[in-house]
Amino acid sequence: METPLFYRYKHSDPPGPNFYQVPGYFSILPVRVGRYNEAVDRESNEIRATWSQIMGDKGRFDQILGCSTGLGNLVDWAYPEARPDRIQTGVRANEHGLWWDTLAEVADVETHQQLSKDLKDTLKTVIETGQIVKPKFPATECALSIFENHIGGDDDGFIGMAKGWLRYVEAQAKNTHNDMTFEAMLAHRVQDYAVVWAFELGAWMMGNDSSKEERASVHHIVVQYLRGSMLVNDYYSFNKEFQESKESGNLDRLQNSISTLMREYSYTEDEARQIIRKIVVEEEQAGLDAYEEWKKNPVPNAERIEGYIIMAMHMMGGTNHWASLAPRYHKPLSTNANDRAELIGKAHNGRLILEGYNPPAASANGSASLIPRSIVSKYHHAPMGSGMNGASVHKKKAPRAKFSRRFRSCDRTTAQAPHQYTSSLPSQNLRDKLIDSFNMWSNLSKSSLVVIKKVVDLLHNSSLMLDDIEDHSDIRRGLPATHLLYGQSQTINSANFVYACSFSEVLKLRKETCNDIFVEELENLHMGQSLDLHWGYHGSCPSIDEYITMVDSKTGGLFRLAVRLMEAESSASSNPELIHFATLLGRYYQILDDYKNLTSEEYSKTKTPLEDLSEAKLSLLLIHTLTHSPHVDRVRGALFHRRPAASGGPQELSMEMKTYVLGIMREAGSLEYAKGVLEELFTEIERVLGELEGKLGKNPKLRGLLSKLAV
Repeated sequence: METPLFYRYKHSDPPGPNFYQVPGYFSILPVRVGRYNEAVDRESNEIRATWSQIMGDKGRFDQILGCSTGLGNLVDWAYPEARPDRIQTGVRANEHGLWWDTLAEVADVETHQQLSKDLKDTLKTVIETGQIVKPKFPATECALSIFENHIGGDDDGFIGMAKGWLRYVEAQAKNTHNDMTFEAMLAHRVQDYAVVWAFELGAWMMGNDSSKEERASVHHIVVQYLRGSMLVNDYYSFNKEFQESKESGNLDRLQNSISTLMREYSYTEDEARQIIRKIVVEEEQAGLDAYEEWKKNPVPNAERIEGYIIMAMHMMGGTNHWASLAPRYHKPLSTNANDRAELIGKAHNGRLILEGYNPPAASANGSASLIPRSIVSKYHHAPMGSGMNGASVHKKKAPRAKFSRRFRSCDRTTAQAPHQYTSSLPSQNLRDKLIDSFNMWSNLSKSSLVVIKKVVDLLHNSSLMLDDIEDHSDIRRGLPATHLLYGQSQTINSANFVYACSFSEVLKLRKETCNDIFVEELENLHMGQSLDLHWGYHGSCPSIDEYITMVDSKTGGLFRLAVRLMEAESSASSNPELIHFATLLGRYYQILDDYKNLTSEEYSKTKTPLEDLSEAKLSLLLIHTLTHSPHVDRVRGALFHRRPAASGGPQELSMEMKTYVLGIMREAGSLEYAKGVLEELFTEIERVLGELEGKLGKNPKLRGLLSKLAV
């Protein structure tokens, strides 16, 4: 998202380095994190305990089905700019709403009708009198407790929320999605989606006082976020909703866009999910583009109107992120894809055709048994209330103008997905900490520092993605390597895409010399990696001097890049000793990494045990063994002459074989040799640091960081 025009964030922060996104996450709306998570979790726990008592035997539920995910809370992400004095009400509204929704989904038809009537009658009384009367059912009473104290005495917000929830409940009761076209279903789902009333809550929680007319003026923007979020929610909740509807005998009441595509259009679940992903990105991008256009022409009271847009954008982005993680949607289920496939083609009046999308594969192969209806269902972007009423249109040929239109850029989601997964993996963030330490001397602006950190982080993650493919590694930081989840080709493409992104970041820096520095060190990174790959492929042992040259480029390149960019941005003259210091750090870090790979039990927990031996990595330790052991032939035979595995790399070494090779390395004194090199290097690094401090000033941050790296 581009920088807001007027709005200034007061209660939230961008996601931190440990922010996790599930593999394949596809929403492109920005997410921020509220700062009051302790208060949020405390209130959530109390409410979930109350609902667990009310639900009793009716629900197959435990206390994780509300707003909490274990990695954060819906309220932290969906209402990041909520004022601290209004957090409690927001938590109560969302928790009660989710629990009510769950109860409604699993109740039998008669109970569902009774609960809905009780809630509607009570809400109407609230709207008409401004007072809460005691409803018939405990569940209704608990849900309506969100209106206690009239939302802090703000009657307008109180009544607005009640009206919004009433519209939501009435829309749920009016229709199922049987026999609906996709566009009619969308119009209906937008009306029944709870976020319509949640917008009232969100604006109140952040203290936004924009008028109804002002909000209506940007409805065409926020409705795109809402439509996309509704589909994201359907995407992640479908499996759960199917099972609950099936168990309660209410499959005909299943209201989900995926079920509509499967039932009315005969798409498989996988085909329907691909369509939903594409539409979500299109809807969200349309909303983001509309927001950028709106900013070009400020209107009266633009600041508070923009606050409303910001609220809606982050509410939908945060809700999407929550849906991808919520245990409510991802708990173990007894039904599976084969069970859900019973929905395919269950339309009462024959199959619909979705214009602009390929027909179901079964239909294209001539195996579909249903006769299409005489209409084409035509999906298009349209604001809520702009005529998406499911009207039939006669089938017609696709206009040839589609093939002569001007260039339209692809969305970035697919290209970014492998990198997003890699960047979500656990990390010590050593490079960020080093940059912060160096900044005690550079005193860069926060904006320049953020850019440099991002450039280094992007290149580092890109190298990890490629390294794991090149080294045939299956584990990265204790989790599956990226290429195992996304495939080698897509991972390579994403890594290359990240190079382009990193250069785009460099262009944001003030000094043009940063461009040259970036290119030089990027070349060094690849030249160093090429030597490492060359030696490994041919099984040739480099000299120690050749090894140091490789490490200085491959590993030292990122350390030097950070230092050189910081020097350039600070307008300080280049300091050769500082560049040398960065190079020494790179050497030390690489040798330390190789040493720990073969000696640290803790290190092995995040990787394949003795992984460097599996890869036949020509580390400093192995080079020493190959030049000092009397059993070189045995080591070469074990590491370099294995049969190829199905993956294309060498067959995995057994633990017994790796232990045997490690024993030879110990006998050759290679582990002690590497430890001695590390100790000498550390002493030299401390000496150079002392000289730098004599010229640039003391740097306790850097010394503290170094102390943690000592052998």
